[in-house]
Amino acid sequence: MCGDALALPFKDESFDAVLCRDLLHHLEDRGPAIAELRRICKPGGDLWILEPNGRNLLMILLATIRPHERGLLQNSCDRLGSLVADHFAGPRVEVRQPMPIYRLVLHQRFGLPRLGEHRVARSLMLGFERAIGAVLPRRWWGYILVKVKT
Repeated sequence: MCGDALALPFKDESFDAVLCRDLLHHLEDRGPAIAELRRICKPGGDLWILEPNGRNLLMILLATIRPHERGLLQNSCDRLGSLVADHFAGPRVEVRQPMPIYRLVLHQRFGLPRLGEHRVARSLMLGFERAIGAVLPRRWWGYILVKVKT
C-alpha cells in the first residue's frame, strides 16, 4: 500500500508493531512523520526506526553521489534519539552494520549487483564487515536503530 508518511492511511492504534526504514532522512521536517507513527501504533506496541548514520564513511559517499540521500548527513545517534524522545518516552538507540560495503559493491547503478549471487563474494563482504566492526568505533557504524515501546 502506498501512502503519505505525514497522513498514513490507517486508523489510530492499528498496529502492534511499526517499522520505519530509510524514510526520515528524506523529509525536511521529521517530527510530523514520527507523530504519525505514534498515532498508528497501539499502546504497548513496538516501534523501530532504522536510518543510515550520517557519520559513516560509506553513507557520506552515498550522500555525495546521490543528491536525494543528502538528508542522511543530518543523522547521528544523538540527533535521532532526541528527535524520537520528543514523541516517545525512553527510546533506545543502537548502531548496526559497521561498514555495509555491499551497498556499494552490489549497487544497481554503480556496482556489480550480480556479484551478490556468488557465495564466495557474499562471504568476503561479510568477512570484511566483521573485520571493520572490530576496529571501527560504533558511533561510525552504518545504521542507527531507534527502538521504542509505546
